[in-house]
Amino acid sequence: MKRSVSTLAFALMAFLAASAAHAQFMPKAIWTLTVVVNAPNAVIYVDNQQLPGNQMKVPGGLHNVKVMADGYLAFNGPVNVTRDTTFPVNLQPMQPVRPAAFPLSVYVNVPSAAVFIDGAQIPPSTVVMAAVGPHTVQVSAPGYQPYAATVNVNGPVTMNVPLAPAVIPSTITFVIPQPYHDPDLRPEDPRSEVRIFIDGQLVNPHREMERIAVQPGRHRIRIASGAFSVELGDMEFRPGISYVLELGMSVKVRTVQEGPGQRR
Repeated sequence: MKRSVSTLAFALMAFLAASAAHAQFMPKAIWTLTVVVNAPNAVIYVDNQQLPGNQMKVPGGLHNVKVMADGYLAFNGPVNVTRDTTFPVNLQPMQPVRPAAFPLSVYVNVPSAAVFIDGAQIPPSTVVMAAVGPHTVQVSAPGYQPYAATVNVNGPVTMNVPLAPAVIPSTITFVIPQPYHDPDLRPEDPRSEVRIFIDGQLVNPHREMERIAVQPGRHRIRIASGAFSVELGDMEFRPGISYVLELGMSVKVRTVQEGPGQRR
Protein backbone atom coordinates (compact mmCIF):
# COMPACT_ATOMS: atom_id res chain seq x y z
CA MET A 1 0.00 0.00 0.00
CA LYS A 2 2.80 2.41 0.91
CA ARG A 3 4.58 1.55 -2.31
CA SER A 4 1.48 2.47 -4.38
CA VAL A 5 1.22 5.89 -2.73
CA SER A 6 4.88 6.63 -3.35
CA THR A 7 4.56 5.62 -6.96
CA LEU A 8 1.57 7.94 -7.45
CA ALA A 9 3.35 10.87 -5.87
CA PHE A 10 6.42 10.35 -8.07
CA ALA A 11 4.26 10.22 -11.19
CA LEU A 12 2.51 13.48 -10.25
CA MET A 13 5.82 15.27 -9.70
CA ALA A 14 7.14 14.04 -13.02
CA PHE A 15 4.01 15.34 -14.80
CA LEU A 16 4.30 18.78 -13.25
CA ALA A 17 7.99 19.01 -14.17
CA ALA A 18 7.27 18.03 -17.75
CA SER A 19 4.46 20.60 -18.00
CA ALA A 20 6.74 23.35 -16.73
CA ALA A 21 9.47 22.39 -19.18
CA HIS A 22 6.97 22.35 -22.02
CA ALA A 23 5.67 25.79 -21.10
CA GLN A 24 9.24 27.13 -20.87
CA PHE A 25 10.11 26.06 -24.36
CA MET A 26 6.82 27.03 -26.02
CA PRO A 27 7.32 30.05 -28.37
CA LYS A 28 5.50 33.23 -27.26
CA ALA A 29 2.91 34.83 -29.55
CA ILE A 30 4.21 37.89 -31.52
CA TRP A 31 1.81 40.73 -32.28
CA THR A 32 1.91 43.95 -34.29
CA LEU A 33 1.76 47.14 -32.25
CA THR A 34 0.77 50.24 -34.26
CA VAL A 35 1.13 53.66 -32.58
CA VAL A 36 -1.04 56.37 -34.17
CA VAL A 37 -0.05 59.96 -33.24
CA ASN A 38 -1.96 63.18 -33.98
CA ALA A 39 1.21 65.29 -34.29
CA PRO A 40 3.38 65.41 -37.45
CA ASN A 41 7.00 64.22 -37.40
CA ALA A 42 6.53 62.46 -34.08
CA VAL A 43 9.34 60.26 -32.69
CA ILE A 44 8.06 56.96 -31.21
CA TYR A 45 9.83 54.69 -28.73
CA VAL A 46 8.62 51.25 -27.61
CA ASP A 47 10.48 49.84 -24.63
CA ASN A 48 13.13 52.57 -25.18
CA GLN A 49 13.71 51.45 -28.77
CA GLN A 50 13.03 54.09 -31.46
CA LEU A 51 10.73 52.96 -34.23
CA PRO A 52 11.63 53.73 -37.85
CA GLY A 53 7.92 54.28 -38.49
CA ASN A 54 4.95 53.68 -36.23
CA GLN A 55 4.80 49.85 -36.11
CA MET A 56 6.74 47.22 -34.20
CA LYS A 57 6.48 43.44 -33.65
CA VAL A 58 6.23 42.76 -29.91
CA PRO A 59 5.39 39.75 -27.75
CA GLY A 60 2.19 39.80 -25.77
CA GLY A 61 2.19 41.62 -22.46
CA LEU A 62 2.90 45.11 -21.13
CA HIS A 63 5.10 47.49 -23.09
CA ASN A 64 6.15 51.11 -22.58
CA VAL A 65 5.37 53.69 -25.28
CA LYS A 66 7.03 57.11 -25.40
CA VAL A 67 6.17 59.74 -28.05
CA MET A 68 7.74 63.18 -28.64
CA ALA A 69 7.10 65.92 -31.23
CA ASP A 70 8.20 69.55 -31.60
CA GLY A 71 5.65 71.94 -30.10
CA TYR A 72 3.85 69.21 -28.14
CA LEU A 73 4.03 67.77 -24.63
CA ALA A 74 5.70 64.33 -24.54
CA PHE A 75 3.69 61.16 -23.83
CA ASN A 76 4.96 58.24 -21.73
CA GLY A 77 2.69 55.33 -20.78
CA PRO A 78 2.04 51.58 -20.89
CA VAL A 79 0.09 49.45 -23.36
CA ASN A 80 -1.02 45.85 -22.85
CA VAL A 81 -0.67 43.86 -26.07
CA THR A 82 -2.82 40.70 -26.33
CA ARG A 83 -3.37 40.75 -30.08
CA ASP A 84 -2.56 43.02 -33.02
CA THR A 85 -3.06 46.41 -31.39
CA THR A 86 -3.53 50.00 -32.60
CA PHE A 87 -2.58 52.40 -29.82
CA PRO A 88 -3.67 56.05 -30.34
CA VAL A 89 -1.62 58.83 -28.75
CA ASN A 90 -3.11 62.33 -28.65
CA LEU A 91 -0.31 64.78 -27.89
CA GLN A 92 -1.22 68.09 -26.28
CA PRO A 93 0.19 71.29 -27.83
CA MET A 94 2.62 73.29 -25.74
CA GLN A 95 1.51 76.76 -24.71
CA PRO A 96 4.02 79.26 -26.14
CA VAL A 97 6.03 81.00 -23.47
CA ARG A 98 6.32 84.69 -24.32
CA PRO A 99 9.28 86.57 -22.91
CA ALA A 100 8.54 89.10 -20.20
CA ALA A 101 10.58 91.81 -21.96
CA PHE A 102 11.74 92.76 -25.46
CA PRO A 103 14.59 94.96 -26.76
CA LEU A 104 13.64 98.60 -27.28
CA SER A 105 16.03 100.76 -29.35
CA VAL A 106 15.79 104.56 -29.73
CA TYR A 107 17.92 106.23 -32.41
CA VAL A 108 18.03 110.05 -32.66
CA ASN A 109 19.43 112.27 -35.43
CA VAL A 110 21.00 114.56 -32.79
CA PRO A 111 23.93 112.87 -30.98
CA SER A 112 23.65 115.14 -27.93
CA ALA A 113 19.95 114.42 -27.40
CA ALA A 114 18.65 113.27 -24.03
CA VAL A 115 16.49 110.14 -24.24
CA PHE A 116 14.06 109.13 -21.49
CA ILE A 117 12.03 105.91 -21.25
CA ASP A 118 9.34 106.05 -18.59
CA GLY A 119 11.15 109.02 -17.07
CA ALA A 120 14.53 107.28 -16.76
CA GLN A 121 17.33 108.67 -18.93
CA ILE A 122 19.28 106.29 -21.16
CA PRO A 123 22.22 106.97 -23.50
CA PRO A 124 21.22 107.61 -27.13
CA SER A 125 21.30 104.61 -29.50
CA THR A 126 21.15 102.23 -26.54
CA VAL A 127 19.15 99.00 -26.57
CA VAL A 128 17.21 98.38 -23.36
CA MET A 129 14.98 95.51 -22.34
CA ALA A 130 11.46 96.85 -21.89
CA ALA A 131 8.64 94.92 -20.24
CA VAL A 132 5.64 93.98 -22.34
CA GLY A 133 3.13 96.85 -22.39
CA PRO A 134 3.03 100.63 -22.98
CA HIS A 135 6.04 102.87 -22.39
CA THR A 136 6.60 106.63 -22.77
CA VAL A 137 9.56 107.82 -24.82
CA GLN A 138 10.76 111.44 -24.55
CA VAL A 139 13.63 113.02 -26.48
CA SER A 140 14.96 116.56 -26.16
CA ALA A 141 17.98 118.55 -27.32
CA PRO A 142 18.90 122.26 -27.16
CA GLY A 143 17.67 124.11 -30.24
CA TYR A 144 15.23 121.35 -31.22
CA GLN A 145 11.56 120.73 -30.64
CA PRO A 146 10.95 118.09 -27.93
CA TYR A 147 9.57 114.70 -28.91
CA ALA A 148 7.18 112.54 -26.87
CA ALA A 149 5.37 109.33 -27.76
CA THR A 150 3.87 106.20 -26.23
CA VAL A 151 5.01 102.87 -27.65
CA ASN A 152 3.34 99.52 -26.95
CA VAL A 153 6.03 96.84 -26.57
CA ASN A 154 4.79 93.46 -27.75
CA GLY A 155 7.99 92.41 -29.49
CA PRO A 156 11.34 93.97 -30.45
CA VAL A 157 10.87 97.71 -31.15
CA THR A 158 13.20 100.10 -33.00
CA MET A 159 12.37 103.82 -32.96
CA ASN A 160 14.00 106.42 -35.22
CA VAL A 161 13.35 109.90 -33.84
CA PRO A 162 14.11 112.81 -36.23
CA LEU A 163 14.17 115.90 -34.02
CA ALA A 164 13.05 119.06 -35.82
CA PRO A 165 14.77 122.41 -35.21
CA ALA A 166 12.91 124.57 -32.72
CA VAL A 167 10.95 127.50 -34.08
CA ILE A 168 11.94 130.56 -32.05
CA PRO A 169 9.16 133.14 -32.09
CA SER A 170 9.71 136.81 -32.81
CA THR A 171 8.58 139.52 -30.39
CA ILE A 172 7.06 142.91 -31.12
CA THR A 173 6.99 145.95 -28.85
CA PHE A 174 4.61 148.71 -29.87
CA VAL A 175 5.36 152.35 -29.10
CA ILE A 176 2.45 154.75 -29.47
CA PRO A 177 3.56 158.42 -29.46
CA GLN A 178 1.70 160.80 -27.21
CA PRO A 179 0.14 162.81 -30.08
CA TYR A 180 -1.91 159.71 -30.89
CA HIS A 181 -3.56 159.82 -27.49
CA ASP A 182 -6.50 162.09 -26.77
CA PRO A 183 -5.69 163.96 -23.55
CA ASP A 184 -9.34 164.73 -23.00
CA LEU A 185 -10.17 161.01 -22.58
CA ARG A 186 -10.14 159.50 -19.13
CA PRO A 187 -7.82 156.46 -18.61
CA GLU A 188 -10.79 154.17 -18.04
CA ASP A 189 -12.51 155.34 -21.21
CA PRO A 190 -12.57 152.38 -23.72
CA ARG A 191 -11.72 154.81 -26.51
CA SER A 192 -8.28 155.30 -24.99
CA GLU A 193 -7.40 151.57 -25.14
CA VAL A 194 -5.01 150.64 -27.93
CA ARG A 195 -5.68 147.25 -29.47
CA ILE A 196 -3.22 145.21 -31.56
CA PHE A 197 -4.44 142.86 -34.29
CA ILE A 198 -2.17 140.35 -36.08
CA ASP A 199 -3.77 138.68 -39.07
CA GLY A 200 -7.14 139.89 -37.81
CA GLN A 201 -6.72 138.35 -34.34
CA LEU A 202 -6.56 140.46 -31.17
CA VAL A 203 -3.19 139.73 -29.52
CA ASN A 204 -3.26 142.12 -26.53
CA PRO A 205 -6.49 141.34 -24.68
CA HIS A 206 -5.06 142.99 -21.56
CA ARG A 207 -3.75 145.94 -23.60
CA GLU A 208 -0.13 144.89 -23.18
CA MET A 209 2.23 146.62 -25.60
CA GLU A 210 5.62 144.96 -25.03
CA ARG A 211 7.16 141.70 -26.28
CA ILE A 212 4.09 140.30 -27.98
CA ALA A 213 5.08 136.93 -29.47
CA VAL A 214 4.53 136.22 -33.14
CA GLN A 215 5.54 133.22 -35.27
CA PRO A 216 8.19 133.90 -37.91
CA GLY A 217 6.89 134.75 -41.35
CA ARG A 218 4.68 137.38 -42.98
CA HIS A 219 1.86 138.91 -40.95
CA ARG A 220 -0.62 141.73 -41.29
CA ILE A 221 -0.55 144.26 -38.43
CA ARG A 222 -3.31 146.68 -37.43
CA ILE A 223 -3.26 149.12 -34.50
CA ALA A 224 -6.55 150.66 -33.41
CA SER A 225 -8.19 152.61 -30.62
CA GLY A 226 -11.18 154.84 -30.21
CA ALA A 227 -9.12 157.70 -31.67
CA PHE A 228 -7.44 156.05 -34.67
CA SER A 229 -6.92 152.88 -36.72
CA VAL A 230 -3.66 152.23 -38.58
CA GLU A 231 -3.13 149.34 -41.00
CA LEU A 232 0.57 148.48 -41.36
CA GLY A 233 0.07 145.89 -44.08
CA ASP A 234 2.17 142.73 -44.49
CA MET A 235 5.43 142.64 -42.56
CA GLU A 236 8.15 139.95 -42.52
CA PHE A 237 9.36 138.69 -39.12
CA ARG A 238 12.48 136.56 -38.70
CA PRO A 239 12.90 133.86 -36.00
CA GLY A 240 14.23 135.03 -32.66
CA ILE A 241 14.33 138.72 -33.61
CA SER A 242 12.78 141.39 -31.35
CA TYR A 243 11.07 144.23 -33.18
CA VAL A 244 9.92 147.65 -32.05
CA LEU A 245 7.11 149.24 -34.03
CA GLU A 246 6.68 152.94 -33.33
CA LEU A 247 3.92 154.90 -34.91
CA GLY A 248 4.96 158.18 -36.50
CA MET A 249 2.93 161.23 -37.22
CA SER A 250 3.57 163.41 -40.23
CA VAL A 251 1.85 166.65 -41.16
CA LYS A 252 1.30 167.68 -44.76
CA VAL A 253 0.56 171.39 -45.49
CA ARG A 254 -1.04 172.43 -48.72
CA THR A 255 -2.85 175.54 -49.91
CA VAL A 256 -6.10 175.75 -51.79
CA GLN A 257 -6.82 178.70 -53.96
CA GLU A 258 -10.46 179.59 -54.19
CA GLY A 259 -12.03 181.42 -57.13
CA PRO A 260 -14.46 184.32 -57.00
CA GLY A 261 -17.70 183.45 -55.30
CA GLN A 262 -16.17 180.44 -53.50
CA ARG A 263 -16.29 180.32 -49.76
CA ARG A 264 -12.98 180.20 -47.92
